[in-house]
Amino acid sequence: MKLTKTLATATFALSSMALLWSGQMASADDYSDYSYSYSYTSSDSSNLYPVGQCTWGVKSIATWASNSWGNGGDWATNAAADGYNVGTTPVVGSIICWTDGGYGHVAYVTDVSANGQIQVLESNYAGNMALANYRGWFNPTNSVTAGAVSYIYPNS
Repeated sequence: MKLTKTLATATFALSSMALLWSGQMASADDYSDYSYSYSYTSSDSSNLYPVGQCTWGVKSIATWASNSWGNGGDWATNAAADGYNVGTTPVVGSIICWTDGGYGHVAYVTDVSANGQIQVLESNYAGNMALANYRGWFNPTNSVTAGAVSYIYPNS
């Protein structure tokens, strides 16, 4: 049973990485009911954030995000200045930003429930530097990540 679960997890992780590397947008169905992680040393010069930081993790998935948005807490303001729409409604494929008065935090939204809970992929959460879904379903405005919440939406 353990070997089967491990192989299934590895297969899912590999298919998810292939989806990311192909440049296709991931959907909520790609992540439902799975918790997984992957890590790699990126030689991709399009992501200039430090490997393992939350900004690096989000930029790895949301390649449309800018390298010049700074710390996670600054992303919403800087994205708006770059012409991206920013709001307070979670949408699959958006970037959630927490502004806590310090560095802040960002994550990539992979699923949204009818009751407002979300699932995200993130790195540098609770000491985990790999990109993964560490929280499962959670309320982003009532979580262990402090601060005001906003979302950056990809331009169509």
